[in-house]
Amino acid sequence: DVEGRTAGPTGKRDASDALWTSATHGRHLRRLTARLHPGTRDCPCAGDPEWSPDGRTIAYAIDFGGRSAVYTVNVKVNGTSGRRITPLKLGANGPHWAPDGSVIAFNSLPTGRGISANVFTVRPDGSALTQLTHESGKTVAVMGAWAPDGTTIVFPKQPSSPRGPR
Repeated sequence: DVEGRTAGPTGKRDASDALWTSATHGRHLRRLTARLHPGTRDCPCAGDPEWSPDGRTIAYAIDFGGRSAVYTVNVKVNGTSGRRITPLKLGANGPHWAPDGSVIAFNSLPTGRGISANVFTVRPDGSALTQLTHESGKTVAVMGAWAPDGTTIVFPKQPSSPRGPR
């Protein structure tokens, strides 16, 4: 049996809306976060997990049906809720830790026509939210990767689709 499983909305043992860790050989499965909405059929998607450079924290995104945010969770704690560090209105996803772990860069993909995607950073505690790119309407910028020394990021900038940001 897998450690930490809970009964899902169907009454079956389930935790599909949580983050899990596993040893690379497939054993030692461990639920890292609590169910997002226990006892309901609403199943927001947790995704884009990324380890902090020191290996103590994971940053990840949760999509609540078109509104998303970045969360962090302590790896040593089992089955707890993560801490939201970005506002839902930003549509934050794709977190990437700076090499020194001081900030997390992420994509902002807010919903709505004519709204463009941008790249932001935030400290792991949710403070110092900073917009790095300032695209509007016709172009989008999406987080790519950090330089190894943490002083620069590389990101694609492209035309937005007629249906909004890609």
